[in-house]
Amino acid sequence: MRLATAFFGLTLYGSPAHAGGCEDPKKTMLDAENEIVSFFLADAEKSLDATVRALSCSSKATDDFAARLMRAKGMLLFLRADSDGAGERFAAARTLDPDGWNPDFGVKAKELFDAATPVQGASSPLKLRNLGRNDWVAVDGMEVASPFKVEPGFHLIQVGDADGPSRFAQVLGVGVDEPIELTVPEPLAPPREVAAGDCPAGASPTTTSVVAAQLQGVELVTASRDPGKINPRAAALRAGVGCIDQVIPKSLAARYHRMRGILADPLGTGADRSSFIPALRTAKTLSPGLTIDDGLLPSDHSVRVAFEALGDQELETARVRTPRTGKLAFDGAISLDRPVNGATVFQRIDAEGTIIETVWLDPTAELPSYQVKPVMRTVLFVSAALLGGTAGGLYVGAVASESALLENPPRDPSSSIRRTNGLFLSSVVVALVAGGTAAGGVAVGPR
Repeated sequence: MRLATAFFGLTLYGSPAHAGGCEDPKKTMLDAENEIVSFFLADAEKSLDATVRALSCSSKATDDFAARLMRAKGMLLFLRADSDGAGERFAAARTLDPDGWNPDFGVKAKELFDAATPVQGASSPLKLRNLGRNDWVAVDGMEVASPFKVEPGFHLIQVGDADGPSRFAQVLGVGVDEPIELTVPEPLAPPREVAAGDCPAGASPTTTSVVAAQLQGVELVTASRDPGKINPRAAALRAGVGCIDQVIPKSLAARYHRMRGILADPLGTGADRSSFIPALRTAKTLSPGLTIDDGLLPSDHSVRVAFEALGDQELETARVRTPRTGKLAFDGAISLDRPVNGATVFQRIDAEGTIIETVWLDPTAELPSYQVKPVMRTVLFVSAALLGGTAGGLYVGAVASESALLENPPRDPSSSIRRTNGLFLSSVVVALVAGGTAAGGVAVGPR
């Protein structure tokens, strides 16, 4: 297998190279043509490279523009006395636009252009690596469908995301029936919006290693009791945990709760114990061996004194509602059991495993709202189905009783008639109740 022949010095251009913005290919193309006419050939080469680069982050080119690009490169090669190379590019341009010519390029080059003919032969298969399911592929400005085949000669290849702009452009030379393989940049994933909760709007996701480093940064300055050192680091830590991109490890959650307890009274002024005891209780429950040493707080600090007095702890929990989709996590454990006498790091996880919300909660805080499984509606619909089955059974019994009465009428049919009528009436009543229950299931909605 032979890789594509390079048309310019740079053979692959992708959107990651354009962090500073995307040039207008029409402008760089016009610059190249003017530089060719002015015989600034080195500058023209750079402008043509810039044009292909711009085509890797702009809209899909037209076939006329692709012809113009080939024609300009052919003229550049003609001025460098490379008639063979010029003829190949002119042939590609003529295939796309037979009558197109820039009169400023002169009569002699026009004679070569008119005489240029495309290479004849079998087309070549084109394999594109990293092609997305909804990507578009264009050859010389015209979209093509898989399996991709390219005729012999020079061509402009572009790949773009769905209805978006191009993210790859390359001009390549194709031989006769020679397979070509190109690697295009992978589609850029849209920035994931990090959840609500403790994550600042517009912030990027953070990893557990980043959060651990932020936590260590706060731990290094708490003993100073200096708000100027503590507060900025503490704010960054809260945001880091709020934006964490995975279920927080249990050990990291324990250290974070310990720090939240310390931050509730960083100066050790003897603040209300209820502001830090819930966090300390959870920290000690998650990691019984966790301590507060002199590197964190002096021995007489109110939070340290309270932490050391806690002893062995056990959290009481209460069951919360099952989410409609995804899972919930409390302090690093996938669970529906929320601590009620200790703080917790609450996380909501979608069906694909992505963290969509992380919030630190003390026991009095409301759990963030989320869609729950429709328990009430399910109960009502199941009840309606059972009642409907009962009504059907009563009706069948009534019909059977009536048939028996007609086939073998007793001397005194009154009791049999009453029983049959009672079964019919009961089936109607139960059916009405079933219908009402089902209507109630519809009315309550997803609850």
